[in-house]
Amino acid sequence: MKIPFILVLLAFSSIASFGQNTIVIDSLLNKLETAQEDTIKVEILLRLFNPTVVNDLDLAYEYTEEAHRLSEKLSFDKGIAASLQRKGIIWGYRGDMQKARENYLKAIEVHQRLDHEIVAGTLIHNLGMLFQEQGIYDSAIIYCERASQIFLNHQDSLKYASSLDLLSSVHNE
Repeated sequence: MKIPFILVLLAFSSIASFGQNTIVIDSLLNKLETAQEDTIKVEILLRLFNPTVVNDLDLAYEYTEEAHRLSEKLSFDKGIAASLQRKGIIWGYRGDMQKARENYLKAIEVHQRLDHEIVAGTLIHNLGMLFQEQGIYDSAIIYCERASQIFLNHQDSLKYASSLDLLSSVHNE
């Protein structure tokens, strides 16, 4: 039986990627052990999200929840927004779209308060995709239009085009 070359390549790249993730995780965990209860610790916890979310959703949630708790304690709005955004992703992966939306909306609110309009626009765009995936097209259109207006106002042509593409996709469905 012949195994297609692409499958072999993917298998080896997955192993290499896993090894790199292990190194990144170990390095971050070492930093976490000596970190004080400050914004640097929040940043370390948030950086642990990417290498863990794919392989261990529960562990990614633990790091995100700890980052959120510490950010609240420190009144660190940037950490609050980032942890809420990551929680939204996790709830989306878990299939709880209501909790995903709630966390995204809270993150958007904080980003807007911090005047991070492009980041807020990206999350609004993501909400449009979330509603599209659920077949809630009227809400998807509202969020796509809001995101595209933000990107247009900030002259971010790439994100504006992406938002218009999503909007046309929603209209086609």
